Amino acid sequence: MKLRKLLLIASALVAAPTAARAQASGSEVESLRAEVQALKDQLAAISAKVDANEAAAKAKAAADAKKPAASEVKWKGGPETSSPDGFTFKPRGRAQIDLGVVNAPNNIVLPAASLGTAT
Repeated sequence: MKLRKLLLIASALVAAPTAARAQASGSEVESLRAEVQALKDQLAAISAKVDANEAAAKAKAAADAKKPAASEVKWKGGPETSSPDGFTFKPRGRAQIDLGVVNAPNNIVLPAASLGTAT
């Protein structure tokens, strides 16, 4: 009888932590499921942001493709250049041009040997 009581107490002691573990496991499982669901929601939100950014990038690329890439040159009393981003430049003032011509008549021929020597 004593042995039976001892075995019953031993089995109760062994089974008690197992039941507690089973309850803890059940609450752990629920907390892990809630965490997984929160991570799925977070991943869905990030995916939506990435999709929105990709759509915005495509729209911007399409808008940039419509703009002229080179600058324009117009003539309004002088050259005026403008770039697609709105920058314009119009030089003002006067251009000073100097021209010089040296000409000798055809009948003046100096022999090459006499250059630089006194005669």
